[in-house]
Amino acid sequence: MVVGAGWDQVPIIRTARQQGHFVIALDGNAHAYGLQEADKALVISTRDIEAVLQAAITEHIDAITYMITESPLPAIRRVVEELGLPGPSAESVEATVSKARMREIFSAAGIPNPRFGRAATLAEALQIARDIGAPLVMKPTDVGGQLGLSFITDLAAVPAAFERAQGQGVSGEVMFEEWLDGNEVNVVAIVVNGRVRVMTVSDRMKHPVGGFGVVQRHLFPAACSEATLSQIADLSQQVVTAMHVHTGIVFPQMILTSAGPRIVEIGERIPGGVMKELFELATGYDLVRFQLDVALGQVLDLDIYCSLPKYPAVTVRFLTAEPGTLRPGHVARVLGREAALALPGVVDVNFYNDPTQPQEIRPLGCGRDRFYTIIAVGDSCAEAVARGDAAAARLDFLDAAGNSLVIR
Repeated sequence: MVVGAGWDQVPIIRTARQQGHFVIALDGNAHAYGLQEADKALVISTRDIEAVLQAAITEHIDAITYMITESPLPAIRRVVEELGLPGPSAESVEATVSKARMREIFSAAGIPNPRFGRAATLAEALQIARDIGAPLVMKPTDVGGQLGLSFITDLAAVPAAFERAQGQGVSGEVMFEEWLDGNEVNVVAIVVNGRVRVMTVSDRMKHPVGGFGVVQRHLFPAACSEATLSQIADLSQQVVTAMHVHTGIVFPQMILTSAGPRIVEIGERIPGGVMKELFELATGYDLVRFQLDVALGQVLDLDIYCSLPKYPAVTVRFLTAEPGTLRPGHVARVLGREAALALPGVVDVNFYNDPTQPQEIRPLGCGRDRFYTIIAVGDSCAEAVARGDAAAARLDFLDAAGNSLVIR
């Protein structure tokens, strides 16, 4: 059973079927693209814990899995507990779906946290904001992708930001954190028997002005010293231990502060945001094959998953509305894609969101508003970036009237 069947979940549904498994896919959206890829489709919300459990019992499933999104995790945890299947620990699920619980779990384990607090009412929010002091970051406790994220430099902005964050979350609870200054990195790691075995560290590069928190480029390898990379590896292992991750894939995001790396958030899952593709290109390890064997409880020698080409440097560039290079609008035609793909080192050029749906360039407010993706590789970061930028220069996006939506 695959819980979540959007476009991003298609790779695990397809691969499982190619391996000969009978695949049941669940999604609350009856039109989710992945439902048509499965042997059996069930329209059930990934957040409906009891309905997912009942479906798992009724269908006599042998394994349950997911990828990219964390919303199925509470239901998956319930199923694995009830049916005795391999799956994530209670601590891992709590830390993945709730940023507040993540902080509490880390505090109990002695892992350094920024000052933080959580609020369900405006009065609580104002008090916590005063206690932490500006600058601070406010966000819903239970969604990612920069939804409802605000950077607060003046406490007078708290009421409006609190209302916005509450509206984007599921529970209505809002998280406050002390602002951490430093470069951001993404870590993706394969964990086997509680130990980090394979890991990438890539720079998480954002627009200097506007689009707060939204990545404009991933770049591997990160521009870190060996000492910093060692600290990142140590911290990654600490959080894996605190979250009781036995065998799986973890995706910590960190800020490199003057006092050392600090966790922003973490998930036990195949990562989204094109980080899956970056990891696979950088290491050669097939995350989907590995995740399927995790669900089946049959992870073998780790070397068998290293079956893909790998490269010294990888970049993912996102094309967005301002402060990116695009104008908002509905896109009727894309020009230059084949020319971009023909360039040396260009691995993929495509829409960021489901390419089977109508495409719109939206004002940049959160990660979902990224519009187009360019993946390039090279022998160095400079070469990979140059190749990706050359591909971007070949592209044009036209509206229905034939007007270009690229800012020249």
